[in-house]
Amino acid sequence: MRMVMIGGGLGNQISQYVFKRYIELNTGETCFFDDMPYFGIEEYAKHNGYELERVFGIQAKRVSSLLDLETRIEFINLMTVDPQTNRRTAGPVEIYQSCGLDLYLVQEGNFYSTDLLIDYCGEAYSYPVKRFCSEILSHRGGVYYYGYWFPRGWFESVEKTVRKELVFREPSDEVNRRLLKLVSQSDRSVAVHFRRGDFLQHGIEMQPELYCKAIDKVRRMVSHPVFFVFSDDIPWVKEHIFEYGFSPADEICFMGHNQGKNSYLDMYLMSCCRGIVLAQESTFSGMAARLSRREDLFVIDPSKPDEAPDSTW
Repeated sequence: MRMVMIGGGLGNQISQYVFKRYIELNTGETCFFDDMPYFGIEEYAKHNGYELERVFGIQAKRVSSLLDLETRIEFINLMTVDPQTNRRTAGPVEIYQSCGLDLYLVQEGNFYSTDLLIDYCGEAYSYPVKRFCSEILSHRGGVYYYGYWFPRGWFESVEKTVRKELVFREPSDEVNRRLLKLVSQSDRSVAVHFRRGDFLQHGIEMQPELYCKAIDKVRRMVSHPVFFVFSDDIPWVKEHIFEYGFSPADEICFMGHNQGKNSYLDMYLMSCCRGIVLAQESTFSGMAARLSRREDLFVIDPSKPDEAPDSTW
């Protein structure tokens, strides 16, 4: 049995889905999504919970669907953090092993221990973070994959398949339908993503000088760009926008209307813009770029000021 951990927001979930399909298509074996650590009990789930089914209509096999509510609650309780040590005594691999499943760990970096606050001592194989490693296919038997798997190599290997599967559900409201038509048909539409929220808790800050250089690159590529600004903190962005390379003469549309379960529409709208200025370390805008179907797409990563705009991501 093979399991792939799924957790985080929509960007991470798409990355993990792509990785899951890479394993399935190259081994001929079905993988289960292990959604128990992060989405096992919906009311405890962070971000907007498990989103792949609602956003893309994907019917993936999930561990939680095999368990009744009582068992899921017991599972979550076993993963409770000890307040005295700030550590967990068990993670999903240990819990499944105690139930008789023969599993070993394959992970990106040391994410299993660092994410879950676990001192893991079992059989484990680690692969470099942010690098595509086809050697991962050498593992046989009961494998538990823990990671985020964002490098483009996973996507490129199964791109033809996952592009057919990762198709956004169309919006039901007139505002988003009109916006999708507008950004899709324009050769001046440029999405700019500012992410704050949980990033501030992790010390990831948006550096104004890097955004200034990114916006300058946009101006050299697009005559009179129309900026569509996306953020989880639009009031803050409006207050500070001119510190990040914008001017009062710019045409700026602040996109703050999609909230909660509808926030996926921001990713959809970004993906339809001609250009995308990414938020640092954000898989949300990163996946918007990766799922874009525009042939004239350009992508600018502010954290790489010396690199030219890219047509792939």
